[in-house]
Amino acid sequence: MVLSSAAESLGQDAAEFSISRSTIRRRSITSRKQMAAEIMMKFSPLVPLVVHWDGKLLPDLTGHESVDRLPVVATGNKVQQLLGVPKLASGTGQAMAAAVCKILQAWSLTNKVAGMCTTASNTGHKNGACPLIEQLLGKQLLYFACRHHIFELVLETVFSVQMKPSSSPDILIFKRFQSQWSFIDTTDYRIVVDDEYAADAVRNVKDHIIAFAAEQLSTHLPPDDYREPLEITILFRGGTPSCGIHIMAPGALHKVRWMAKAIYAIKIWMFAKQFKLKKAEENALRDVAIFVSSLYVKAWFQAPLSTSAPATDLQFLKHLSKYKSVNEKVSKAAFKKFAGHLWYLGEELVTFAFFGRNVTCDEKRQKETTISQREC
Repeated sequence: MVLSSAAESLGQDAAEFSISRSTIRRRSITSRKQMAAEIMMKFSPLVPLVVHWDGKLLPDLTGHESVDRLPVVATGNKVQQLLGVPKLASGTGQAMAAAVCKILQAWSLTNKVAGMCTTASNTGHKNGACPLIEQLLGKQLLYFACRHHIFELVLETVFSVQMKPSSSPDILIFKRFQSQWSFIDTTDYRIVVDDEYAADAVRNVKDHIIAFAAEQLSTHLPPDDYREPLEITILFRGGTPSCGIHIMAPGALHKVRWMAKAIYAIKIWMFAKQFKLKKAEENALRDVAIFVSSLYVKAWFQAPLSTSAPATDLQFLKHLSKYKSVNEKVSKAAFKKFAGHLWYLGEELVTFAFFGRNVTCDEKRQKETTISQREC
């Protein structure tokens, strides 16, 4: 009906067009196959690639059941390509390894893949997807840990030690805040420097963090999901984002959205005067918000730079150690969790520090001399 009316409004005879739903579907399938074949044929990168994958339980395209899907992406220097999102019979390491290798073979990329971006759950010696992929490809690959996942675990730990644990699939305090959002005056919020306790904790890094967040917003143009933590951090610290003040309504709040804990801990504390909180809850959220805005945001946005990882992680550990003077409980919990995920900084990846921009040439020369002396 819509297509017929559109054709007639443009002065065409609808009878001359095939507007059957089944005909359009068949032609759409054919067109998509042709487009996919053209993309695959034209994709011929000249640089080494890193393959990324992550299982996701999604509703099936037909029926009402949920199925395991595995997005597979290849990245390299100025290269980023979605290779496929196959359906898996199960979420085992063997199934994931087989799917990843099948896609790499279909795209003729098996000889160009040099590394894998993964999590600790995929690195098991027997059933992990990573060693199985190496076996199927017949070569060793570099293991690049998904460092955003590692930092999400750090935030989860900090949130857990500050807030009471819950068996609910939702974060109840976030759900309460979401239900009350329509009654919140978003122009009436408080900033951290107005709080007597918090002001002392953030005074030394206030301007530095605002400058870092502003630079990320202006130079890297992050997507909306990453813009909000930067903008809310600037507001929390007493600054104003260059795009103006716009506080978004609460979105998804379930436990696997770990970034939500960073955003909404800050947001709830800022509007605590308009939202009923126990004093213990308010103090706990304040402590999480201070940690997020002081250390976590900067570490999160520097995480994807693999060449900077050795230096930035060492710096993060130093900052966590110094953070004892602000909050000893948070410092110890975050330090322990992060230190338990340094497995990926092996001998090969530590050498990436020689290419990192955050390590000076003098420091690189000094390290190179030390290594040479040890070898001798």
